[in-house]
Amino acid sequence: QPLLYRAMAYSQYENKKFDEALESINTYFNKTTDKTKLTVEDLSYAGKIYASLAKNNEAQKAEYIAKAHEFFAKAIAVDSNADKRNTYNEIGNIFRNADNFEGASMYYNKIIAANPKASTFDYFNAGYATFLADQPNEALNIFTKMAEVYPDEPVAVYWQATSAAALDPKAIDGKAEPFYTKWLAFEKEGYNKSDKDKIRSYSYLLMYNMNK
Repeated sequence: QPLLYRAMAYSQYENKKFDEALESINTYFNKTTDKTKLTVEDLSYAGKIYASLAKNNEAQKAEYIAKAHEFFAKAIAVDSNADKRNTYNEIGNIFRNADNFEGASMYYNKIIAANPKASTFDYFNAGYATFLADQPNEALNIFTKMAEVYPDEPVAVYWQATSAAALDPKAIDGKAEPFYTKWLAFEKEGYNKSDKDKIRSYSYLLMYNMNK
């Protein structure tokens, strides 16, 4: 019975038996002759299994990530929900947990592309994943948009500074100077600047002033 393999795959994934889960989900797909019966959940589980396998298999990482993207795209294609924010967020989380920040960035960014007034949480996830994907210029653009939509949010300004500093690590051009200066002066009830972040800010500003 195909549904038996479906249940096995789900259970094996939840118990982190990813190799077994892959075998079971593939058997389920092969035994399901009417592919229209495959649900969003079925296709998403296949994507989750491949993404999880990619985390601990460097040799086949690229192959597994490509397969994860393939199945997530199929899941989205059959998802009838007009608002796919939760779907995109779940997929982004899966890629993030698999240490694939390019994939996480791709799906988190779909959220803010679909809704420019997305939450600060969604903007931060998109910007931070993009930064970790070694794309500081794109991250700067995201945090700049976040700062425009939420001008009272100091986190957006701090990460504008951090992204800009990654583009100018020796503080030659002062790309991060206006952002660090603004962040250091930023006051918001309930928001406390950590000593580590303040040291990083002052260090960059000191280097920039010494380079002038």
